[in-house]
Parts: sequence; structure tokens; C-alpha cells
Amino acid sequence: MKQTVCLVAVLLLGTQTVAQSTIDYTVTAEVASWTLHTGRVVTAWTYDGTLPGPALHATEGDTLRVRFTNHLPEGTTIHWHGLPNTIVQDGVPEVCPIVVEPGQEHTYLLESLPAGTYWFHPHVGVQIDQGLYGTLIVDPLVPDPVAQRDYSIVLDDWRDGAPIIVPAPSYTEYLINGHTSQGQSALMVTQGETVRLRFFNASAATNYVVAVDQHPMTVIRTDGQRVVPITKQAIQLGMGERYDVLLTANNPGVWSIAASSITNRNATMVRAVLAYTGSSNPWPTATYVPPFLATGTLLSYSQMAAAGPVAPISAAPDRVHAMQLSSGTVGGQPAFFINGEAFPNVTPLDVALGENVRFNMVNMTMMVHPMHIHGHFLRLLGTAGGTTAPLVKDTVLVPGMMGQIDAEIVADNPGNWVYHCHHIYHAALGMMTLVRYVGSDSDGDGLGDDVDHDPLGDHPVLALDSLGNGFAIGTSYDVSVQWPAGEHVAFVIGTLLNPPRPFGPAGDLYVGQRTLLGRAIAGANGIATLNATIPNDPLLVGQRLVIQAMATHATLAGGRRLSRHEILTPQ
Repeated sequence: MKQTVCLVAVLLLGTQTVAQSTIDYTVTAEVASWTLHTGRVVTAWTYDGTLPGPALHATEGDTLRVRFTNHLPEGTTIHWHGLPNTIVQDGVPEVCPIVVEPGQEHTYLLESLPAGTYWFHPHVGVQIDQGLYGTLIVDPLVPDPVAQRDYSIVLDDWRDGAPIIVPAPSYTEYLINGHTSQGQSALMVTQGETVRLRFFNASAATNYVVAVDQHPMTVIRTDGQRVVPITKQAIQLGMGERYDVLLTANNPGVWSIAASSITNRNATMVRAVLAYTGSSNPWPTATYVPPFLATGTLLSYSQMAAAGPVAPISAAPDRVHAMQLSSGTVGGQPAFFINGEAFPNVTPLDVALGENVRFNMVNMTMMVHPMHIHGHFLRLLGTAGGTTAPLVKDTVLVPGMMGQIDAEIVADNPGNWVYHCHHIYHAALGMMTLVRYVGSDSDGDGLGDDVDHDPLGDHPVLALDSLGNGFAIGTSYDVSVQWPAGEHVAFVIGTLLNPPRPFGPAGDLYVGQRTLLGRAIAGANGIATLNATIPNDPLLVGQRLVIQAMATHATLAGGRRLSRHEILTPQ
């Protein structure tokens, strides 16, 4: 790395502004030992070595900047479940090829956060089933009802060993907050307090019913969105769903927070414990089935309404897409379908910017499917909110045996978005499709919104591929960007420039002491790729090297654009 290239001579110096509400976190994906309960230690893939991973916090409107490092043996991503991000931040390789390889560091920038209870997990294969999940809580500017206690209840299904792609995995244990029923610590309350419980279903393949023994729950949010408060004794919790509930601590004792499967409410799969200060009552057994769990009144979508301003349901939507959910085989292997097609061989559901689009989901199978859309919020038809205050969610349970859910989106987030079953194995076996924006180029870079990996940012999208070697010294790797055909791209590597140097519309330069890796020209497919080699120099091992690309552009202001940066650490 002897030849250096100076980029600054061809750019005009600009000014850099730093948001006052930017919250910084670091998250590391790593293999770790974890204790499910005393005497039961497992090997898990984790964020920051824990199950669940870290609990991230921010305030509505903030920007969250997460520096993510991968120490797993394979590439991974983070998907920010429920947040209407841009595609380049969404962590889905099928629509944006940024996979964080072993030894790579990637920064996720999540801007203008909406209030609510969200979570994060990988979107590569079925990695979520090895323990990779964490929570993200965004406090609202207009406060929710005051609670003296605030607890997260994260449910997961667990089995030892690497996942195998099968239609119906078999699980040996179920977890709350990373522990079996035998490994729980009591959630303490004091009589008279208002207690907030945030339920998350981070399971790969299990839908639940949840209940708190002898304590009705008042639902105030679902999937992060405010609802008109409604009180029930039990709640269905599909994979990917979240519910925020309040309960009044008016019944001293020690009580079970229990979960069953949707198909059998008479068996507790896992439970946590709610204990009043000063109570000497014994803990409920792990198998105890609270009456509220078995027979309590169950919340349904039809009973709920949005609280606060919501775009109304359209009298005549601009487009209507049928989504028939079914199962079968492809090449003799089990498969799950949307409209008879298994991903990636699907016909996208096309939309246009600004449209109101309706999806009619009909489930032809015997099982319940939790359907999750990326980048948008669903407004459900047929709820207590009617057409003016419809229930708003990002993940919905579609009942089996011809069950139907109709929902609308406002097509206000251009790109190419996945819409899939959140039973991770059903998605892996094909139950995923694309919502594709057509007829627009929102950032004016010459790449249509239907193909652009960053449709709201007129900058090249940089991706690294370690070619399976984890960026070991002496090995080669591919570095590429998406950019209009025929444009020239220079790839540089060097030390991290902190803070970065701003260059007006061209973007920010992150690479100091730059060395030219090489140049490439974007082909007809809109991709410029360079194969580079990490020198066989032991002094590079463990060093953080920054890669960035500068590309020409025939029509954008200034004629050049800098890509986002990526960081690799040779091994």
C-alpha cells in the first residue's frame, strides 16, 4: 500500500453539522457461553455476549448511530424490526447487499426515530435462532401514562446446535429474558404501583399467548404504536410482535407471568415471576397454568383502535394486491408460498410513490402466519378504529384455514422492501415477497427506486465481500459499489479520519493517509467491482482499516460523490 491518492483537490470544501440528538452505541456480534439456568450452559450467537442482547434507548426524533462489529464465523446484518428506515439501513441482503463480514465493522444510522417499542435481529438465513436479538425503546415526546416500574419480557424458543432449515423445528426449551423458568429472577413491584410490561416475541418459530396471573393487562401500544387503552386478561403474541401493557399492583403475592402456545393454552411453556415487596409466598411452579392464561378473555385486533393521528383507510385504494399464503413443495422439498411463488422467484408487488396500497392476505394453510412488512406501517381494516383510527402495526397474525387480514400502507418510503412471514423457517423456505416502488428516482442519481440500494441518498453504496477468508492478511476480497453505468469509481483504503472531512454535496471523507486500491467502471448492471489483496504483513493484523469509494457523476451537483465508509480488521 504505497501509492496514495489525494481526493481533496477535486472537491469543494463544505461544512459538517452534527445533530444534537445523535445517540451512539457499539454492538458486537460474538459467540459466547450463556447460562439458561443453573447447570445449563449453552453456546449461543449473541449481541455483546448476552441473551437478550443490549437494550438500546433513545427519544422520539433522535438519530441512533450504532457501530456494529462482527466476530461471528460468518457474515451477518442487523435488521431494525418495525422502524421505517431507508433500505440501506434495513439490514436485508436481498435488497441491499451490505453484509457485515467476519472482521468487519459497519455503522448503522437510524434517523428521526419514531416513538415505540422495537427490537433488532439479523436478516441472514435463520441466524436469529441462535440467540441474536436485542431491544430498542424510543421514548415518546408526549409521554405515555406514568409507570413506576418498566420491565421488558422477551420470549424466545431455544434448541442447541446450529439451525437446520426445516418447516417445523423442534424446541427443547423456551426462554424469557434469556433464561428458562428455572433461571428467572423475580420482577419486583410494590403494592399500589403501576407496572409497565413490554412483551417481545423474538422466537424463530413459536407464537404465544401471554398472561399475568390475577392481573388484567391494559394494552397501550402494539408494535410501538399507541392504541386506545383496552384491558384484557390474555394476549396473543406472534413472532415479531410487541405489546406494551400496564397493570396495577393491587394483589399482593407472588404471581406467574406465563406463556403458552396459541394452539394449547392449557400448558405453560415458560414463565417469569412477578413478586410484591415483602411477600413470602412461594413461587409458582414452572408448569402452573394461571386461569387467565387458560381461559382468560383474549385480545383481538378487531377490538383495537389507534390513539392519535393516523392516515385513514382509503375508500378506494390506488392499488390492491392479493396475497395468498400457502404451502407445498419445490423440487420435492417443503416450501411456503405467497401467491404460489417461493422467494426469490417471486413477482414483486408494485407500488408507486404516494399511493395508498391495500394488501388482502388470505391464509390457505392450517397454521397461523405472522406477516411482517419492512419500511412501512400497516393500517388494518375491520378494527374498532374503523376507517379514521385503524389499528397500526408492522406484524400481523393471519389466522389459518382461510383466515384473512386486509391492511393498507401509504407508499411513502421508496425502494424495494421485503414482506414476509416472521416464522423464520417459513421465510427461509419461500414465504417472502417484495414491495417494489416503480416509476420514480427519488434521489435523482439515475438509479430507479426499484433497483437503488439507497433510493433516498445520492451516494454510491459500498459493499465488501471477504470471500470466506475473514479479511486474513495475504488474501483477496471484493469491494464494490452500486452506481450508474459508465461512471468511474476510485477505491481507497487508509486510517480512520475522525472527525471526517466534509466536502459539500460530495459527502464526508473518512479515510486518512489514503492508499489507492484501484479503479473500476460501473457496468451495465450498475455495479463497479474491484478485487483487492490485503498485503501479507503481520503488522496489519488487528489494525482498523477504512475503505471508501469516490465516484464521478455526469449530472449531480459537483460531479462527484463519496460512498459511505466500511471498516475491516485483518486477521
